[in-house]
Amino acid sequence: MHKKSLTLLALLFIAGCANQAPLREVSLAVTACAADAPVVLDGAVEIPKGHRANTVRNMAEGEPGAGGMCNSKVFYPDSTIEVYRAYDTASRHSKFGRWWSFEKPAGEKASYREANAICPEWSKLDAVVMCRIKPGTYFAVGTTQSAQCETQQYGTNAAVQVYIPNSEDALLVEDCQPLGAW
Repeated sequence: MHKKSLTLLALLFIAGCANQAPLREVSLAVTACAADAPVVLDGAVEIPKGHRANTVRNMAEGEPGAGGMCNSKVFYPDSTIEVYRAYDTASRHSKFGRWWSFEKPAGEKASYREANAICPEWSKLDAVVMCRIKPGTYFAVGTTQSAQCETQQYGTNAAVQVYIPNSEDALLVEDCQPLGAW
């Protein structure tokens, strides 16, 4: 009788699970990088792989679904390099964050978010600032990694991002100029 009860219980369990909606597969974990990192960057010298370059690269490159860069190379400026950042004015630390672009953000915010895999919950992107990378700064340049947001996901793509390891203790950009609301 014990064996029949277990069999019946197992059948009921299986039947109950059969009506469950299938889980949605997320393909971010197997998404390949959309492009290689730039080979040459005007105004900058590529840093060969080594401890310091690897540290910056490891901070810039993210796991699939986590944002960041997919492929990157590390450089330092040998002339003036301007970078742009869209940021969240409500966040005290957002203006001089780590993620930048060589081009001024323009157009629709939704398109910019998608190109750079920036989740809405990460930043409002309501203002823009332009700065110059300080001489001697190691920074990474690479393509966009995928991001899994609360309400949507962005795939990898060939949009180029700039990672500057700014921190509260070390601001690695200078000559900054606010470019206003976006």
